[in-house]
Amino acid sequence: MPLPNPMVGFSLPDQWPRPVNRDLPSQAMGPPYFYYENVALAPKGVWTIISRFLYDIQLEFVDSKYFCAAARKRGYIHNLPLENRSPLLPKPPRTISTAFPRTKRWWPSWDPRQQFNCL
Repeated sequence: MPLPNPMVGFSLPDQWPRPVNRDLPSQAMGPPYFYYENVALAPKGVWTIISRFLYDIQLEFVDSKYFCAAARKRGYIHNLPLENRSPLLPKPPRTISTAFPRTKRWWPSWDPRQQFNCL
């Protein structure tokens, strides 16, 4: 299963939503809601198998660097509504320097990282 580039999922909270044609089977609509998450770079075929067991719902791949100072590529299968998504408040910092502003003074010049691999 090819991963999208950029990995922004169905939309980002602070951007205009992209049109998504996601058809949910009737047995997956509404409560009870489910939300399955795993690493995006799972072994070949894993996401296809997982999707098959969860009503063949279209996957959503997101790199968390668009939401916080960590950069983690994740995949999600869920039956949550796509409309009227809103960001968490307060908005989390998206870079190391905004997450830890007092460390900037001691940050080594040879380290160009703007985001962590994980938090």
